[in-house]
Amino acid sequence: MCEVQDKFDKAIKYEKNGNLEYAEVLFKEIIEKHKDYHNIDLVYNKLGVYSYSKKQFEEAIKYLKESLNINPDLCITYRLIGIVYKSTEEYDKAIDNFKIYICNDKKSLETIYDIMYCYTEMSHWNEAAYWAEKVTSLDASYKKINLYLGIINYNLGNVNKAENFYKNQLKKDPCCLNTLDKYAVLSAKRGKHECAIKLLKKAAENAGAENYNYFSDYLLMLNYNIGSNYEDIYNEHLRFSNLINEKVRLEFSNKLLINKKLRVGYVSGDFKVHSVAYFVISQLLLYNREKFQVYCYSDLKKPDIVTNLIQSNVDCFRNISKLTDKETIRVIEKDEIDILIDIAGHTGDNRLPIFAAKPSPIQITCIGYPNTTGLKNMDYRLTDWYCDPEILNDQYYTEKLIRKNKSFLCYNNFTDAPEVQKDKQDNNEIIFCSFNNSTKLTERMIEIWSKILINVKKSKIMLKSDIYKDKEIAEEIKEKFLKFGVKKDRVELIGIYPENYQHLNAYNKVDIALDTFPYNGTTTTCEALYMGVPVITLAGKIHLSRVGVSILANIGMEKFIAYNTEEYIEKAIKLAEDKKELKYLNENLRGIMIKSDLMDGARYVSEIEAIFANLWTKYVKDKLGIETFKTVKNISITIKNILSKINKIKKNISEGFDSLILINLINDLPENMVKLNEYMTNLKVEDNEYYELIEAISKSIILLIKLVQTGSFVDEVNKVIDNMILPALNKLIVKF
Repeated sequence: MCEVQDKFDKAIKYEKNGNLEYAEVLFKEIIEKHKDYHNIDLVYNKLGVYSYSKKQFEEAIKYLKESLNINPDLCITYRLIGIVYKSTEEYDKAIDNFKIYICNDKKSLETIYDIMYCYTEMSHWNEAAYWAEKVTSLDASYKKINLYLGIINYNLGNVNKAENFYKNQLKKDPCCLNTLDKYAVLSAKRGKHECAIKLLKKAAENAGAENYNYFSDYLLMLNYNIGSNYEDIYNEHLRFSNLINEKVRLEFSNKLLINKKLRVGYVSGDFKVHSVAYFVISQLLLYNREKFQVYCYSDLKKPDIVTNLIQSNVDCFRNISKLTDKETIRVIEKDEIDILIDIAGHTGDNRLPIFAAKPSPIQITCIGYPNTTGLKNMDYRLTDWYCDPEILNDQYYTEKLIRKNKSFLCYNNFTDAPEVQKDKQDNNEIIFCSFNNSTKLTERMIEIWSKILINVKKSKIMLKSDIYKDKEIAEEIKEKFLKFGVKKDRVELIGIYPENYQHLNAYNKVDIALDTFPYNGTTTTCEALYMGVPVITLAGKIHLSRVGVSILANIGMEKFIAYNTEEYIEKAIKLAEDKKELKYLNENLRGIMIKSDLMDGARYVSEIEAIFANLWTKYVKDKLGIETFKTVKNISITIKNILSKINKIKKNISEGFDSLILINLINDLPENMVKLNEYMTNLKVEDNEYYELIEAISKSIILLIKLVQTGSFVDEVNKVIDNMILPALNKLIVKF
């Protein structure tokens, strides 16, 4: 027993001195050789803690549970297990263990705080509020309790309370990134865009590369500010590249075959019931499996029915939510992805540092973000001529714009949508609506909408946002309309519905949707149209102000596009007065939309795949032009010179040889081989030795072409040149 006690004491000493590796070795010896040691429960406990410190969470749980099996009364073990489960985001299990622990330590402030945190992460707001109150009863300024009180109250509809809690947290910790971010979002939803930008800029300036998401939130917010300058926004996006220390990468191991099956990867945290999913689902369900392999890299923590649908359809679905950027980059490189696609931009849960490292030869951003990423390594941005008609605007993108002739979007409402209600126009009341994010709502917009309401008698407007649950905030919005002459009872404010079906069904209560400006709606516009509600949009000059133009033009509803505010007002009033037109649109818009380019998934996917194939072909040709064509061209010139000399003796000998080497080297191998065979047949005359030399060169050229096509580079090519072509050429030179 002395031996094991010595080991235990020595291990504890190592631990105190910070030599955890030595301590771990001794503790493992104890559990292997001395299972009857009286402190064996503590040994397992220690090993669990060490495993946790190395992020070996499964191992940690195994050791800690064994400790409990030996000694259920060692209460601290429940807390330790809770901490591990909290780290793995298994919050329900964490809560169970924390609650067992506080039965024995009812005033464990840290444990009560952890329970509050877990309920917050699970969006169980009432439970979170209960435990937050317990924290404040013990210590009103403990850790970041004011931040979490802000989050909890915001989600319970107590917006003003939430704002006060955020302010209190910032008094204690002026640079708390999460608080700055949450307070900014709240401010923006109340229409205080300048305040939001100021808060987010402070967060961005204090965030390092590891907290890049705060810089992304700042960039996203700039898009909402009506007074922002395009060039200033662009320059701020360029700063993001510097923040994450982006490096240009040119070398890749992908095989340079033009006609190979391409591997296309999508990176997103939105493979779920989410607005982005409506616009990417067609590409993930309808792709050509003979020509493409699709990989999804999902940063999603809570999968749902859409996640399962996508996962069951694509070639490979990888969950990267628990992988670091470096780990994910290695996975993508190992998968040999040819084209990597970002569908988030600077929106939430983006993984732009992965794209900054460029694990794929071709990188494209699309769908999720209405502006540049600011990354040098993001090669292309997919758009259309409706959203980006001005070539002059190209200077505000780091990406090269790929403009589709038709919509850059493909809407697929794969949800269980309600039927369109057909009898809405039976009453004399007109209800306008905007179900867009309230962050897009500006004072100028309220002024314009008020003019419409004043000119359309018996009309109301319905707005929807999570903050309208707060009666004080709802009153603020109504006061803004009243300022422009619209009575409060003509403004109906509703909160967010828990189910998408309910959200879509709300469109059955309205007649006309008014698009937001300068930041247009996308999903909301498509949803309104799908539910038989026409949309009036105001066209601007840049992408985010022209998405409405693209959507309406691609369903043949250009007549609802306005090009100035006067026309916007006029079109809304005119449509409201035309009950016959409203009835027709209400009954037919969904059918029109389904048959339109906007919802033609097969056509859209075919066009996208053609773009992918063309980009890959261009990449291969450009790459081979750099790596191989110079060498091949030099060889071909040498051969041509020799053949020109030979041609003085035998006419037409060099016919076809230039096209073999210089013109169709990559794309037309079969045709070139036919030409070469014809050439060799014509060449086979009296001089057999001469023929054999030319034949050796010709076979070498064929091998060279094959090497180029299979993506082989300098080493392989040089072997062919040095061992086959040059010796034959030297013999020819001697001969002639």
